Amino acid sequence: WEASAAPSVSSSWGGWERSFRHDDEKLRACGLWCKKVEADGACLFRAFSDQLEGDGGSEHLKYRTQCVTFLEAHRSEFAPFVEGPFKPYCTKLREPSAWGGHVEAQALSRALGVNALIHLPAEAQTAEDVPQHGIEVLNFDEDAPCVQLCFHPRYHCGPHYNSVRCVGDKGNGMPVATTLLELRERMVERSEEHTSELQSPI
Repeated sequence: WEASAAPSVSSSWGGWERSFRHDDEKLRACGLWCKKVEADGACLFRAFSDQLEGDGGSEHLKYRTQCVTFLEAHRSEFAPFVEGPFKPYCTKLREPSAWGGHVEAQALSRALGVNALIHLPAEAQTAEDVPQHGIEVLNFDEDAPCVQLCFHPRYHCGPHYNSVRCVGDKGNGMPVATTLLELRERMVERSEEHTSELQSPI
């Protein structure tokens, strides 16, 4: 886990659109794509909301509340992984625009009974590298439901999470239910197909 301090808002994120295109192209080569959610500090909760409600993130406050409630109920487990005193941290986290990171993703995974795959395509050089760079939040069996998020270290307001859908999913309504096992297989298969296409002579 990583302590999820709020990122500093910076106006020096030149080229964030280019970085996003890189991330989205790498995911598409693996049979996935980024569904954008609003970049307002609630992006982690918006991404979970889109994954579980198919609503583009509009129920983010519900997921924020569930996350904080779970953190407070399991203080001894989570306190070592947050910055500063635990109670003020949770109080701050209840604010609608407070940043949530990987610690909160762990809490939501456990509270909601789902695994999570956090894609990190920014760290991948090729499509085949993408599966190796994901963070697997594995709290249940590998065939349990799995939500997908993408972490972008560079977005227009700083670090950001988006929801991730499978290619063929138009992004309206609920995503197709999937498991971590199915996602691993899909990504490897699609990335190998993509590489083969690039290497094939015209």
